[in-house]
Amino acid sequence: MFWFHCGRCGALFQSEPGESDGRLCPKCGFDPCPGVQTPAVENHPGQREEAPDATEESAATRHGRQKVKRRKNRHLMLKIFGGWSILLALIFVTVRHFYKDEYAESLAASEASRNTPEVTSEDQHVLEKHTQNCINTLTGFLSQTAP
Repeated sequence: MFWFHCGRCGALFQSEPGESDGRLCPKCGFDPCPGVQTPAVENHPGQREEAPDATEESAATRHGRQKVKRRKNRHLMLKIFGGWSILLALIFVTVRHFYKDEYAESLAASEASRNTPEVTSEDQHVLEKHTQNCINTLTGFLSQTAP
């Protein structure tokens, strides 16, 4: 159920979604869309009648022009996005193909030259001496509550 607003009396009401042919306002009993109804066209004796074929032909011509115009721009954003994605994929594959060997060699060289620093006895002594003070300070900080 969706909410609708009656354009005649201003009431809000709930109704099923879909075509508005059977939708009536429960307060005033009329169609809630006052501008949608088209008045019936009456042929006056003074007016000449157009041939039905001419009316249908002109309507078909107008619709045909609209369809052609609409088809020109159909899925333009999808085409732009697809072209951009293909361009980026080509750039990625090209760069990866040309620089693959250089990257592997530099990675192997960096792993070979990587040295783990050794901890000297002096550093070890400093760590053992001050570790307990650091633990006590951190514990005191974490045990404090907010004021």
